[in-house]
Amino acid sequence: MLLLTVLMGSAGAQAQPAAGQADCLVDRAGQPDDATVVWSGACQDGFAQGSGYLQWSRNGRESGRYEGRLVRGQMDGAGAWQAEDGAVYQGGFQQGVWQGRGIHVDKDGNKLRAMYVAGQPSGDVEQLMALGDRYQGAFAGGKRNGQGSIDYARGGSYTGGWKDDLFEGQGTIRYPNGRQYAGVFHGGLPAGSAPLAPAENHALVSRDSGSKGATAISRTGSGSPAPFDAPYGALSVEQQRTLKGYYRILLDADEPPYPAHGPGELVRAVQDLAGVTGSRGELHVEVQLDAAGTPIAALVRRAPDKELGERIAQLMMLVKYKPALCAGAPCAMSYALKLRI
Repeated sequence: MLLLTVLMGSAGAQAQPAAGQADCLVDRAGQPDDATVVWSGACQDGFAQGSGYLQWSRNGRESGRYEGRLVRGQMDGAGAWQAEDGAVYQGGFQQGVWQGRGIHVDKDGNKLRAMYVAGQPSGDVEQLMALGDRYQGAFAGGKRNGQGSIDYARGGSYTGGWKDDLFEGQGTIRYPNGRQYAGVFHGGLPAGSAPLAPAENHALVSRDSGSKGATAISRTGSGSPAPFDAPYGALSVEQQRTLKGYYRILLDADEPPYPAHGPGELVRAVQDLAGVTGSRGELHVEVQLDAAGTPIAALVRRAPDKELGERIAQLMMLVKYKPALCAGAPCAMSYALKLRI
């Protein structure tokens, strides 16, 4: 097992030998100049060669790992790479870059199965998002481009054209209740629709130190925040459109599921529970609703701790909800509560 200084900048770059290890060079693979690497395999003609594993370190901390085959110090053939942030790629390599069939899972758990060309996914892919959405279709420039279909975890699907991850051209939305909308889309919406204002799909919740149980609640992002203690029907058209933006298949005449009296009571209950447990961080819990708005099941996507997540899931099963409205009829969809506590 050899400890080397990583000195090759890119595929084909000239290498400088590390002191005492001039006969076994390894491609830097994007690592900084001061990174070191351990190679478990053989060396040949001045380069790491054959099967084995590489482990990069920087400042005493692992910064990357590879297991597979090296050819003249570069990843080549079948192998598996793990980045410092936890992202993983498993598949083909050629001269140090991803090439051929492979699967990439990013740090957030989003998975992309594709044919990689010069390090980039190309052609038809299968994409499974961490939140459960599943896409199959064309991919270019790191985004959905071309023809493809997606099934949304919150309910419904879309098949048709895409441009930069948005619906584009001829396409069809299929709702959970069996109804559908077919037409021409532009920028993710039916052609001629007003664009949606960008919004952050989180609420920031903090305790007001002035009085016990009081809350200071704000929604980050552009535009006016939706009041938490108002039912969906009392919100402005713009506020309703912002909330519908979280459900990619819902059009102007559609409605998302929503707590019958607004999410204020639920948010305050979450805040109180977090105050008891002392938990801080991101919370994301979804409740699956039937076409009548009745809770069927709850799923904890993310929580500061397991106990808080489970208690919030139980609480959300007791809330009364307005069902989603899809193409003029009630439909089954999930309601998501996303908070930064």
